[in-house]
Formats: sequence, structure tokens, C-alpha cells
Amino acid sequence: MSRLSRRSLLSSVGLVATAGLAGCLDLESEEETTRLCEVIIVNTERVHVNGEESYYTELQLLDGDDVVKEKEGELDPDEGLGITAEDIDSFEGEFLTRARIDGGEWVEFDLVAPEANPVSASGSIYDDGISWLVSLEDETDCNHIPSDEL
Repeated sequence: MSRLSRRSLLSSVGLVATAGLAGCLDLESEEETTRLCEVIIVNTERVHVNGEESYYTELQLLDGDDVVKEKEGELDPDEGLGITAEDIDSFEGEFLTRARIDGGEWVEFDLVAPEANPVSASGSIYDDGISWLVSLEDETDCNHIPSDEL
């Protein structure tokens, strides 16, 4: 399992431009594909609602109906999991990300958005739920994508 540093997580979350509650943000798009920069999920809770300090978290990236990458692990406060364009075969696709904590319901987020192409999305775990956020194109640091791909 690859974990992101606190600094990396906080800088990614700090770049967030548009926020939505779980399932409440629906970005309509005329495009059918987008280029992926990164997707991360961060445990922003100090203490789990049942008194524990960590959440078992599953993160998936789908292209259409196919899971192209998944990561999972126990996340302590301020820890996270991430998937970047370097982790997958193709930078472009009909991407959707989803996550769940402690075996609960999947919370999905559609990454196809013309406002953010390439797209970076952050999921925050809070109060036993997940909220997805997306960065706008000019706030996205995608140095790991070759410049001819941008």
C-alpha cells in the first residue's frame, strides 16, 4: 500500500477549488473523457465515530465500468491513499472514482469535467462519511504527466 505524506495530502487538499457533499456534486460535461492527474482520499478525522482512530479505506478508479486501479488500507488521522496517472496505462478515459470506509456504501465521483482537464480530485473522510472535491485546471500540479500529454 502506498501512503501519501501529510505535506502532499495537505497541499492537494489546499488546492481544492470546488466542493460538494457526498453524492451532491454533479459536474455536467459535454466531453466523454478526461485526463487523470490524481485522485486521493484522506482521513481528516481525529477520532473515528466508534472511538477508533483509523478507517479501513478502499479507493478505486474506474474507466467506464472497468476497475483500472484500486488501493486499500487502514488510514490513521491525516493519512491517505492516492492514485495518479503514473499508476495506470492510459492518462485519458471515462474516469470515475469511488471510495468506501469500513466496508460501507461506495461514494462515487465522476471525473469527466471540462473545467478540470487534467483532473485532480480529493476525498475527505469526515463524520463516518466521504466528501469529494475537485481542483480546477490552473490549480492542478500534474508534473508527472509528460508535457506533450497536457
